[in-house]
Amino acid sequence: MTNKMTYAVALNTVLTTADMTDEVRETLTKLLDSINKRNTRKTTNTKPTKKQVENEGVKENIRNAMRGEEPQACKAIADKLGLTPQKVNALLKQMIVAGEVVRSEGKKKVALFALADAGADEDAE
Repeated sequence: MTNKMTYAVALNTVLTTADMTDEVRETLTKLLDSINKRNTRKTTNTKPTKKQVENEGVKENIRNAMRGEEPQACKAIADKLGLTPQKVNALLKQMIVAGEVVRSEGKKKVALFALADAGADEDAE
C-alpha cells in the first residue's frame, strides 16, 4: 500500500533528496515544522461535540439492534430504532471505518450490515 502524498511527505522527500541552497533548505524546514505543528493540533484529543456524544448513544442502540441478528439492510435497522435511514447509514459508515461493522451485498445489490465480531461469536459456540 502506498502512502498518501501529503505536503509533509513531499517536503520530507525534497529535503532529503534534492540539492538546494541553505536558505531554501531553511525555508522548507520551517514550512515542514509549521505543517507538523498544525497536524499535531488537529490530532490532539479534543472534547467531543454534543452531537458526537449523542451519536455514540445511537451507535450503541444500532449495535444492540444488530446483535444476534442476520445481516440487515440499513432501512430495517432504521425502522427498528425509529430513525431515518440516512442517519443510520451515516453512523454505519463511521462504524465500518472503526472496524465495528462489516458491509456485504444481498439480493438486488442491497447493502447488508452485520457486527464485525458476529462471526467470532458464532465460531466460539
